[in-house]
Amino acid sequence: MAKRFVVTNLLRCLFVCLFVQACAAYEPGPVSADLTAANDGRIWFQTRDIYDFPDLSGPSPVRVIHGDLTLPEGPIRGAVILSHGSGGPGALHRRYARWLEDQGIATFLIDHFGPRNVGSTVRDQIRITEQGMMADVIAAQRLLASHPALDPSRIGHIGWSKGASTGLLVAVDRFSALAGRDAPLAFVAGFYPFCGVDLSGERPISPLLLMIGENDDWTLPRTCVAAVAALNASDTDARAEIDVYPGARHGFDSTSSGRTLSGAVTVRDDSPRCLLKADPDGAMQTLDGQLNVSSLGTRVAYLRACGVRGVQYGGNADARGASEVRLKAFIDRHLP
Repeated sequence: MAKRFVVTNLLRCLFVCLFVQACAAYEPGPVSADLTAANDGRIWFQTRDIYDFPDLSGPSPVRVIHGDLTLPEGPIRGAVILSHGSGGPGALHRRYARWLEDQGIATFLIDHFGPRNVGSTVRDQIRITEQGMMADVIAAQRLLASHPALDPSRIGHIGWSKGASTGLLVAVDRFSALAGRDAPLAFVAGFYPFCGVDLSGERPISPLLLMIGENDDWTLPRTCVAAVAALNASDTDARAEIDVYPGARHGFDSTSSGRTLSGAVTVRDDSPRCLLKADPDGAMQTLDGQLNVSSLGTRVAYLRACGVRGVQYGGNADARGASEVRLKAFIDRHLP
């Protein structure tokens, strides 16, 4: 009965998403291929619409999306690309943009959802994938590298939840190469990512910091601990780090009071039947090889088999303060 409830609601959400996509209209402004000293504010740029890495091997649709570029006054230490989570860009991400600006760091907050006529993936996680968001990050990195005020070697990435899962993939050598990177990011930091991907045998290409709550039941801390251990088992100078904050839940860095999101879907099964692994071509499938998530239809089948609903969300003042101190030290190390 529980699985029937999950798939019924997934199909209902899919119908709503398709209806919204058909009815909504996104009107981009002039597209920028290269930036000038005068460029800041909202910038439209081209990316590729993909669902999984194999889509990049052939022609894929071009999509125009936007990001908001903020340049600090005075000397610029570097730039950070910001990727939101399943709820889309909001006040939390703009607060961090101001926090970084105060430290002399430019920020580029991408809207991965709005240009695709998607408001949220909290209830389905199928319309937009981390691989698709990763293509956006690579395109944004290339765009920022053209700005005369920014050093291409001093561009990092910070993500939240789905955006942090995107950053985790960007930090992996093989995956960022599949996405067509020009150069590795200076660093990658992520708040409470989904880490349900087996990274054994993969190599990090950028220094990585993950921050997650001990009581997170939306994105499991144990899978992130395993991901960091797998990356650090490789012979590379790029190291992965993780902080697990006692008593904290998903969204611990927000000021939101604790609440239950009964409709939010997640995967808590990290056995081989649900843990994901990229095959040699980059296609994501379960570790036992029985399911894959390389298309919208197969991802529905995966969530039907492995997905559950109901998560806890809310801020934690102690974890929020500790994570800001940790993140600042991490950034200072890589953007001195």
